[in-house]
Amino acid sequence: MQIFAKKKNIKKFIQLSTCSNYGQAKEMVDEDGDLFPTSLYAETKVNLEKYLIKNISNSTVLRCATAYGLSVGRMRFDLLVSDFIKEAWLEKTNQCLYARSTQTYCSCK
Repeated sequence: MQIFAKKKNIKKFIQLSTCSNYGQAKEMVDEDGDLFPTSLYAETKVNLEKYLIKNISNSTVLRCATAYGLSVGRMRFDLLVSDFIKEAWLEKTNQCLYARSTQTYCSCK
């Protein structure tokens, strides 16, 4: 990969990784948190992150959280967007303000 990047004169390499690298975190984590990958998918992402940081200068790794939808074969109703859709479908209404909500938000432009 580093040979290709150098050959093509790529100045910046951005890798989309995953928050699955943290495993089942019991508390809030950030990019300096310990990694506990619990699947082959997460293990390969961790290995690629380490490789990039070591071998390709000016690499950036983004660990994107699941914002909505399926995750490992199950619907994630603990995620705000999925919960909004479920509530709107079942209750025919939606409460958009949750006093103690700490969720991942996404911006679509």
